[in-house]
Amino acid sequence: MYLALYRKYRPKKFADVVGQNHIVKTLLNQINSNHISHAYLFCGTRGTGKTSIAKIFAMSINCLNNKDGEPCMECESCKNVLNKQDPNIIEIDAASNNGVDNIREIRDEVKYPPINGKYKIYIIDEVHMLSAGAFNALLKTLEEPPSHVIFILATTDPQKIPATIHSRCQRFDFKRILPQEMFAAIKKYMDNENIKITDEAINYIIRMSDGAMRDALSILDQCISFYFGEEITLQKVTEIIGTVDDKICCDFVNLLCEKETEKVLNMINKIVMDGKDINQFLSTLILFLRDVVIYKGTGDLDSWVERQDIFRNLNLTFANGIKLLEDFSRLQNELKYAINPKVLFEILCIKLCSNTQMQPENILMPTTIKKSAEKKVIHKKKAVPEDLQQIIKNWPKLVSKFDGLLKEILGLSCVGYLKGNIIYIITNDSGSNLILKQKKSDIKNIMSENLNFEFELDFMSKDEYDNEHKNIYGKADEELTKQLEKINAKIIIED
Repeated sequence: MYLALYRKYRPKKFADVVGQNHIVKTLLNQINSNHISHAYLFCGTRGTGKTSIAKIFAMSINCLNNKDGEPCMECESCKNVLNKQDPNIIEIDAASNNGVDNIREIRDEVKYPPINGKYKIYIIDEVHMLSAGAFNALLKTLEEPPSHVIFILATTDPQKIPATIHSRCQRFDFKRILPQEMFAAIKKYMDNENIKITDEAINYIIRMSDGAMRDALSILDQCISFYFGEEITLQKVTEIIGTVDDKICCDFVNLLCEKETEKVLNMINKIVMDGKDINQFLSTLILFLRDVVIYKGTGDLDSWVERQDIFRNLNLTFANGIKLLEDFSRLQNELKYAINPKVLFEILCIKLCSNTQMQPENILMPTTIKKSAEKKVIHKKKAVPEDLQQIIKNWPKLVSKFDGLLKEILGLSCVGYLKGNIIYIITNDSGSNLILKQKKSDIKNIMSENLNFEFELDFMSKDEYDNEHKNIYGKADEELTKQLEKINAKIIIED
């Protein structure tokens, strides 16, 4: 019988776990020092190893002769776990056993000691699905547990766990697995299976799985089954999972920027006729734009070495990238309830093609700001609130002194005052805020050339500024809020 890859390569000991070293090290230390807690809360996105590590931990603490915290895999207890016959490890799916009666059964059972083992371990998966009554019943057991009982609660939604339960558990947050760690693991698995696969295909599967190893192995399973005996390439992966590659995303975005409405609609039709799902295409497009925005915004070329040629051929500014990302993300939420997703997608694309703000421009980073090597030393007075108020009033005039991407972003920003001689530049989104912080010295140099007083410069998002303003003055800055609302209204009207 064929065993799915994610089951075949599910880790059986801590050394096999991929990408959760911070959790593995802590649990090994607890086992070796005999400092084992009575309750654990494992939190994290799907496919990152929560249940697998729970089972390894349970096997190890009952192992008759574990080695440096690792289960020996040979004793009777370990063999029972591996054969799924261990009476001391009780797995419960809270998604289908979420009632108060299910938890009451546990409460009645915990008083009985384990059979041929040190601990009785309850692994409750998707624990956030428990009802309020079930949580209350579980709380009583967590408050005064027998010394031979350990609870391991696993969830993808920790904010739904009551604080009373949360506070009685040791919490471990599982990270999304890093691409390089996933690549090494998948490469190893494919070598073991004698499967030929290109690095390009592996990297694309990793991007699609978003840090979840189980998702990546499930995609690989599909590809291996369909293309049995053949080398797995990027094109074959995209055909199997109904997505499109970077080149198609690049061509599509370029057509949007060039306002080629008819070609955009033809491309959408071709994507649908090729059997691709609009929702899946939109998800792929959003991930693609997210990477483009980071690439153009940070200029971190090394992280995108394999995709630089694609990104360089993209006729998209940073500001337009942010806008597309926001528009398509909103549409993605709307499509959840749409009867005909294709029509809504086409309508948005028609609007984007007619949008006067969407101008094609091949920009990688803002124009380099030349600094004069020879400048006269001018002693300026310290800024006072009156000076800063003048900056606030004349901000558009000062913005005109900039060019390129900085001018675009600053034109969508406002200036605020909180304390001292600090000029605060306030933005509506975190992406713009990140770019401004990275270009702080350039911005300050340009501003200094046009101001006759000394000042400090800082950057904040609207929410950060509002919180700080309330702490100092007891209320939000109403004038700045109005200015940002006008900017937003202007963008919407132009759209």
